Amino acid sequence: MAYFSPRPRNLTASLTLLRNKFIWVALAAALDVALFTANRAEPLPESAQADHVTVDKARRVLSLYSGDTLLKTYRVALGPDSIGHKEQQGDGRTPEGE
Repeated sequence: MAYFSPRPRNLTASLTLLRNKFIWVALAAALDVALFTANRAEPLPESAQADHVTVDKARRVLSLYSGDTLLKTYRVALGPDSIGHKEQQGDGRTPEGE
């Protein structure tokens, strides 16, 4: 006859495993909150007027300028192989222009 014990055989190991799971869940939740907060871009003030836009494809950053003054930067998503000139549809590169 099989005997089932609700208590683990090694309580210390079970508590360590539970603690480790809790730590991973807490880290994942903190990372999720940090990424969500970082991705919320504040809008430009109503009075701001951008007259020049640049995109640094290597850093994946879009910058808005008014004259020589940097107004705001935004992270942007580009194609998987975005560096270089676009040659054909589906090559994963992002077109460049002025």
